Amino acid sequence: MNGPVLKALLLAAAVFLGGITVSMAQAVTSPGSAALPVEAALVEVRDLDATIGAVGTLSASESAEIRAEIAGPVKAINFSEGQAVKKGSSLIEIDGSLIRAELMKAEAAYNVRKMIFARSGKLKTSGYVSSQDWEQSGGSMQEAQADIESARIRLEKAKAPVPFDGVAGLRSFSIGDYVQVGQALTTIDVIDPVKITFSIPEKNYGDLKVSQKISFSVDAWPGEKFSGEIYAISPRVDRNTHNFDVKAVIGNADARLRPGMFARINITTSVHRGALVIPEQAIIPHGDDSFVFVVREGRAVLQKVGLGWRQPGSVEITSGLAANEAVVVAGIMKLQDGAAVKVLQP
Repeated sequence: MNGPVLKALLLAAAVFLGGITVSMAQAVTSPGSAALPVEAALVEVRDLDATIGAVGTLSASESAEIRAEIAGPVKAINFSEGQAVKKGSSLIEIDGSLIRAELMKAEAAYNVRKMIFARSGKLKTSGYVSSQDWEQSGGSMQEAQADIESARIRLEKAKAPVPFDGVAGLRSFSIGDYVQVGQALTTIDVIDPVKITFSIPEKNYGDLKVSQKISFSVDAWPGEKFSGEIYAISPRVDRNTHNFDVKAVIGNADARLRPGMFARINITTSVHRGALVIPEQAIIPHGDDSFVFVVREGRAVLQKVGLGWRQPGSVEITSGLAANEAVVVAGIMKLQDGAAVKVLQP
């Protein structure tokens, strides 16, 4: 087949196929064509919250690890694991028999030195004792008095007193065990209130302030929301992460929140009232622009829109739509501008 003939056939085929394409497009947009089923949603008018999301960890408002300050065998355990304890109460009793003996010895020495000091005072007045000997006698008495106080303090520490009201943790020793100085005995936590610490990007530094409210959820209580209040904002931004730390306090009278729990946090920074909102799946991105198919007189009209604030599953429309207009949210892929549509009832 020569060249001119081949070119003529190709041109005829192109014209034929082009005619089919045009005819198909006309069939889609012609008034008599079958309407395509779609799902639509109305443009809502509602208030939108601008929020900051973060994750954090709960902690006790006060927490202390109690360690043995006196070595010796444990004679008694005066607390129950996981139960409330009172400030000043005794957690355990370490055998203090040797310390009590030292206390008795110190008290006896003090009494003797006190009498010697009193006698030295009288003799000094008469000139029989020098001022230096009298002062040494007084110093010796004070040394014995210090030994008494030291023994009494060690006896008190042998009881491992509770530093503040709280909840006792677990223990890993029993009566009869010999504890060493510095050995961990248990923990004391204040869990009402609890605190939460989290990090926020530096771009949001101006959005937060002390006394601002937060809400959060924890895995232990799915579906529930808890609230708290910011009480401290770090004056520094981390130079590596460019985040800054924030702390909030949460009432916990029912003790359901526990130190160490993972929290998902939301902070409302402002409210945009009367916003036009549509489902996010209605948006058709194209380059830097955004479009939707809006249903008008039974047809899908491609409409350019401006976008504002976003929330999970929804987006604000700043231009291009009016309240109560219907936008296509399902069946978008088979549509083109001007196609006849039938909105399915939910």
